[in-house]
Amino acid sequence: MISGTFPAKARRRLDLLVIAFCGFVLLPGCEPDPYPSNLTYPVRTDLLVEQANEEGIAETFAPGQLDVFLADLKNKAKDKPNTFTVLDPVEGLTARQRQDIRAALGDVFGKPGAPRVTLSSEAEMASELLLDGEVLGKGSVLYRRHCLHCHGVAGDGHGPTAPWLNPPPRDFRRGLFKFTSVVASGVSKPTRSDLVRTLREGIEGTAMPTFKYLKDEELDALVSYVMHLSIRGMTEYTAMKKQIDANRRGSGDAPNVYETVDESSVDYTRQWKEEAKPITPLEYPKEYDDPAKFTESVRRGHQLFVGAGECLKCHTDYGRQATFRYDKWGTLVRPRNLVEGVYRGGRRPVDLYYRLAGGVLPSEMPKAPDTVTANARDIWDLVNFVRSLPYPAMLPDDVRDKVYGPTRR
Repeated sequence: MISGTFPAKARRRLDLLVIAFCGFVLLPGCEPDPYPSNLTYPVRTDLLVEQANEEGIAETFAPGQLDVFLADLKNKAKDKPNTFTVLDPVEGLTARQRQDIRAALGDVFGKPGAPRVTLSSEAEMASELLLDGEVLGKGSVLYRRHCLHCHGVAGDGHGPTAPWLNPPPRDFRRGLFKFTSVVASGVSKPTRSDLVRTLREGIEGTAMPTFKYLKDEELDALVSYVMHLSIRGMTEYTAMKKQIDANRRGSGDAPNVYETVDESSVDYTRQWKEEAKPITPLEYPKEYDDPAKFTESVRRGHQLFVGAGECLKCHTDYGRQATFRYDKWGTLVRPRNLVEGVYRGGRRPVDLYYRLAGGVLPSEMPKAPDTVTANARDIWDLVNFVRSLPYPAMLPDDVRDKVYGPTRR
């Protein structure tokens, strides 16, 4: 490859460098390619989890056992019907119903290689939300390259690497997102900037990496495609549930699949359009810039943490002895061990503020009581304590003794 007057050893080294460079830059697949034109979204076969409320679980599922763990929810639903409620789309739907659901979803949402959101009414919503075909087409290419291996073709969180990850990748099909700057409610959606921030920063303590190297327009396209997968997944969930419920009744009055998909796609798109109530942080007290005042703030924050803030109910021993519980996806989640200083939703003070003021709905984390969030001093005291908690030297002596014991003086 390299010739001329270079010594033999130098030529071999240069040859290796050229090969490595070509392999890195020109390797097929390095540039994102679109999905095959004939590929369609798979019809859902995994369980529809309606309820999973058990707490106090000592251990989580082992690597490679995610699918086994989720499938076992069906047995749990038989043993504890008041605690677990799941629907099986494989057993609960006829072949014709599955075929109709696939066709109806295809009419509205297209294919992975040609995604769309085609609404029969209020069609302008799709454009307003940047869900037009051009943006979604760019997003699907980027998603295939960066996201599919964890989140799967349909955004179900069951990509080829997913079984080996804990916590598992996000399942976008339920339209639920944990780390937002809005007041958590059953239908509230994150802002676009919330999702862009998650892509840009990643999620600490998980396999979700940072995508800071992507351009702003690429991040926007990815967010639009995630919204597309979310709306499609929620529509599919609703269509399947209505058909399964009708089959269980045995009355033969199952609603028309095409009408269900049409109505649901509009409803779920509207949820993204209607702005959720944003959390407006109360002003940080300027007096806390004084180290002595900050120390007093941390002390009061500790009193709130163990008292009126009701944080110890879940974060037992400041999270060190917290047990697992089920989340809205039917997987396991454990209240954060705050002594470790790992904050999946972000480590800025305002990120902790958002978690306290808005809660984390999919994980069943409630927001702090109104008596705390209504007062600027109280909620910032709690934030100051939580962000100081992993660092014993930042805690007042009396607080450090209670958290770590006197030996850490």
